[in-house]
Amino acid sequence: MSINLLNHVSDKFSDATYTKLSSLMGLNMDSTRSAVGAALPTIMKAIVSRGDTTENASALRNFIRTNNIASNVATDFLNLDEASTHEYLEIGNKASDFLFGAARESLVGNIVKSSGLSAEKGSKLTQLLAPLALGHTSKLANRENYTDIQLSSYLKSQKDKLMSTSNSGSTETRKTEESSVQTIASSGGMFKWLIPLLGLLGLLWWFSQKACATAETSTDTTEEKTAVNKTAETKTQKTGTVDNTKTTSTPTNDGWALDANGNLIDGNGMLIKKSGQFTITDGYYLDLNGTKLSAAAAIGSASSGVSSTSNTTDGFKTVFTNMFTSKEKVGTTYALSRIVFDTKSHKITDFSKAEVEGLANALKTIPGAKIQVQVHSNDGDDNTKLRAQVVKDMLVTLGVDKGQISSKGMGDTDATKAANNKVEIKVEAVK
Repeated sequence: MSINLLNHVSDKFSDATYTKLSSLMGLNMDSTRSAVGAALPTIMKAIVSRGDTTENASALRNFIRTNNIASNVATDFLNLDEASTHEYLEIGNKASDFLFGAARESLVGNIVKSSGLSAEKGSKLTQLLAPLALGHTSKLANRENYTDIQLSSYLKSQKDKLMSTSNSGSTETRKTEESSVQTIASSGGMFKWLIPLLGLLGLLWWFSQKACATAETSTDTTEEKTAVNKTAETKTQKTGTVDNTKTTSTPTNDGWALDANGNLIDGNGMLIKKSGQFTITDGYYLDLNGTKLSAAAAIGSASSGVSSTSNTTDGFKTVFTNMFTSKEKVGTTYALSRIVFDTKSHKITDFSKAEVEGLANALKTIPGAKIQVQVHSNDGDDNTKLRAQVVKDMLVTLGVDKGQISSKGMGDTDATKAANNKVEIKVEAVK
């Protein structure tokens, strides 16, 4: 007889887990246990619907791995502090979107009704429970050594057990929930064609950019402003108001920078985001949802100590030239702002053209400079080695002497960097 997934996950909620949930939710212990009992079946139904085919089971595992959900999930949850709770809730929000998709509002509404919580608390409880439920499900699959086919078969076998579980007991709520879960199941099928399509489009884009690598353009800033304007116009249409000052504004730097530990701080030295809670992409600090926080004064990691307010090829070339002519930079690392790999391979699907070309041009200008490409990931040591080699090959393709570059797959030696799939260069020698 197969393990009852809902009972298995429920049993993993210790008294310490409920105590932590009570503290985060601002509820007493009895109210918390009741709310979890009402919410968990809905979340588990979404999980089994998200993984009931081989392709969907693979996508489910990729999501869990990419967001570092399965690693010590219970222990990490119990040790959350104020700062890490914010990061956890961001992951919980992404997990809720992934699991519920277009049915999120409806299903969270069911949780609110059955638990008796406010809409705000019901949404927060969902964000707290989703990573825990995914983590314990993943650990069970790993313990049983399930392949993707076996995992999908197991999750499918749990459907009848879970679908017979009703949060509220009302026929109306049960029908709404079953309809919503069917929406989840059908939307999950898009992974059959979406991942290969994204990989193909990424490769075509990369080769097209590679073909015109020597042609300098000045359209980046214009395109970015156009995108900002379009976003603002969309928001204006939704609200029915017009604010001309917002349609052309982009985040500016307010003295924000990186401290010695890689944390984002403001001009007064106050903490904005901890290392790992933000990214630096094309000259901007972004939160983990991709929202621009500020223009970046420091392009790269804190240890590199470089700065630039330009996101053009020449701007990045200047940044790297300064780095490769300073003896103090030997041994330091620089985090490339955006290199994205296909989740199942070592193929590059996206990268910052200006940053990579700026790096290549600086290396060609300073032949005495040497770097090591380092790739961090939870996708296995062999995969990170291949990814590091691909980045090296891309720089060589752009004209850099291969003797100036070595590559190294770092695997998951640094958990934070691995969770964010960091690609870094380490300065080995300077002019």
